[in-house]
Amino acid sequence: MAGGLSFARFGFAFTAPPERVGTVPTAPPEQVDTVPTAPPEQVDTVPTAPPEQVDTHRANGAATTARVPLVTCRWGTGPAYRSSMEMPLATDRLVIRDWSAEDAEAAYEVYGTAQVTHWLTPAMDRVTDVAAMRSVLQAWLEAQPNMIPPRGRWAIERKSDGAVVGGLGIRLLPPFREDLELSWQLHPDAWGQGYATEASRALIDWAFTQDTDELFAVARPNNTRAVATAKRLGMEWVGETTKYYDLSLQVYRIRHSDIAEQR
Repeated sequence: MAGGLSFARFGFAFTAPPERVGTVPTAPPEQVDTVPTAPPEQVDTVPTAPPEQVDTHRANGAATTARVPLVTCRWGTGPAYRSSMEMPLATDRLVIRDWSAEDAEAAYEVYGTAQVTHWLTPAMDRVTDVAAMRSVLQAWLEAQPNMIPPRGRWAIERKSDGAVVGGLGIRLLPPFREDLELSWQLHPDAWGQGYATEASRALIDWAFTQDTDELFAVARPNNTRAVATAKRLGMEWVGETTKYYDLSLQVYRIRHSDIAEQR
């Protein structure tokens, strides 16, 4: 695994080695992400500047700016840019695709379940009903075109029966919004089948085609499932911090260069 991270920048306190993280005997769910309740224009949107001026991501001091394929939207006479993944993205058992309003009931089974929302970062209450979930999905759908790849939110659909079993996301971590966080959320019935690893690995491979050098995952120390998934993905433990979401979190990272070393 590659090293060279400035730990002072992340506010890490090395209070536990990686092999001792997550020893609480409970069985928490896969790592989960927040469900935003803000209106669409406030959810991970980007400024209305020309694309060459937006979403500059700094990875250990080196700035990289995401570039995306041509579409119809243009600023001035410059090139056109696209802010959505080429969908669907398929694995052996799963399809990673955009959310739709028709997914409200299936999404509610994930984000309305206390077993899932208990582990959300940042902490939040579960979605109360299908109507509220539909509003959240609508916010995600309206925000998605404004996101510079690889940022976004997607549904995980099982090929065998077409069921939505969870969701994936890539977003900017607070407070400085420089580092990209990979997150995954699965319905409890889908735990223990390797879906989080399979879907996340495919998303990582795609993300590293989008001028992205590294991705992070964060997990509460006793979220043993999330920690195990991060390790299966080949992510390196880089420390513990309270920097993100005002929670004590274990931080894992994978770099583009790690992929070639692992495969």
